[in-house]
Amino acid sequence: MMFGKSFMRFRHEPSGLEYNFDAMGAIRQVRLEPETSIKVAASENWVRSNRKHVESIRASGKPGEKEEFDWTYTSWYMGEVRRKSGTTAPSRRDSGGAKEMPYEKLRNTSEPVLHYAEVHFYEDELSDHGISQYGVKCRVMPTYWFCLARFWLRVDRSFFRVLETRLYHEYGSEEILREYTRKEGKWGEVCQRVTDMGDIKNPNKFSHVLDPICRTVDSILLE
Repeated sequence: MMFGKSFMRFRHEPSGLEYNFDAMGAIRQVRLEPETSIKVAASENWVRSNRKHVESIRASGKPGEKEEFDWTYTSWYMGEVRRKSGTTAPSRRDSGGAKEMPYEKLRNTSEPVLHYAEVHFYEDELSDHGISQYGVKCRVMPTYWFCLARFWLRVDRSFFRVLETRLYHEYGSEEILREYTRKEGKWGEVCQRVTDMGDIKNPNKFSHVLDPICRTVDSILLE
């Protein structure tokens, strides 16, 4: 299921900077190459029957010559940064380890949540072989705002994958801190690390037990 008009946008009025997440941007980042490392019994038939559907919802580019694509709908989308005018790109700098996502503050429940929002971009049950979904949620607090964009993949009896982009801005600062992580895990290994497989539909219960593949942190300057 595709929610093509869904989006979440953050705008800094003084600088004109915008950080935008939208459903079409997410689906454009699904690669038109086959996912060869993950297989289920029906994957080849599924790829053949759904390729035209994927090509039809991609808003740019021409269909490739191959007869396959990434049937897991994995999106490597981190959102888009732009100026309000759309003509200039913002400055960015690698944090170099000097800055880290303030997880202790994010876990602090003493501050009230002033606003919460969640949007879904797409979801597919992989012909009853799991789930592939992308969504974004944010919360606004008295001293900061925080956003989590997450792609979640579960291929039953085969594989898990989660790609997450986190944004954090503390009021009064001149930057947005961004963290991108990729985690994966094989079905059998992950099942040995969790105590209750009844939560299999909840990515929050599985993300922390997956193997880290890569992680980057940078700062987007509000200038």
